[in-house]
Amino acid sequence: MFDGPGGGTAATPEPAVTVLDGPSPGARLLRPTDALDDAAGRALQRVAADVIACAPALILVELSAVGTVTADGVAALVVVAETAGEADIGLEVVAGERMRATLAENDVHDLFELYETVDEALEAM
Repeated sequence: MFDGPGGGTAATPEPAVTVLDGPSPGARLLRPTDALDDAAGRALQRVAADVIACAPALILVELSAVGTVTADGVAALVVVAETAGEADIGLEVVAGERMRATLAENDVHDLFELYETVDEALEAM
């Protein structure tokens, strides 16, 4: 619907999650943008499920472009980590210091490997 002079309402756009071939063979890079909240978390789960179905060796979730995170966003990241683990696919999270502190505060930092940069995560493979 269109939000304009006619009084309609606009549909909220789906949060973006970019999927890229990782810089290493067999790796896929998921890059949420803006916030990791309920809507973005659902989008991340949907995109991750599609990527997991292709059975890559490794999934990197890069959160460097994420400015804010909510409990719902953290819960979605946990679901992605558990789903990847059940499929025996490695999951690494790239996040800045503030995001890593948020994950630690929510006591989920031990569910996946945390790195500051994509290069650092790939070196650890």
